[in-house]
Amino acid sequence: MMTTPERIRAKLHVPFARPRRRTELAFDRTYLKCREAALESLRERAGFVEVAE
Repeated sequence: MMTTPERIRAKLHVPFARPRRRTELAFDRTYLKCREAALESLRERAGFVEVAE
């Protein structure tokens, strides 16, 4: 969530039952895809640009 009120930017489906243990999901492909989608949404909102090395 952002610090200022915003509109919903994306609806992400999380196919994992609660409670979740991140250590058990750390190498799960579906979890990694969900995590990357959430982070990408935040990066887009923040205007993040990766620097090429």
